[in-house]
Amino acid sequence: MLRELLLHAQIGITTAEYEGSTREDETFSLGFGAKYMMTRHYYLGVNYSYLSRDSSEVGEDFDQNVFMVRLGLQY
Repeated sequence: MLRELLLHAQIGITTAEYEGSTREDETFSLGFGAKYMMTRHYYLGVNYSYLSRDSSEVGEDFDQNVFMVRLGLQY
């Protein structure tokens, strides 16, 4: 790719068991994004992340989608 364009991705699965409880959670996460360096110090970034939890506890399941656009400064 271009030197000014940085790409990233992530994926994860987590299992949690709670002491003193029968609750078990499994969480899946996925994310990717890009950062475009407009100059040496300024960048424009876009990110997407997805998080899903499947729980044995009633009412604790969820799905989350997050989109972000950033204008940043770094030194």
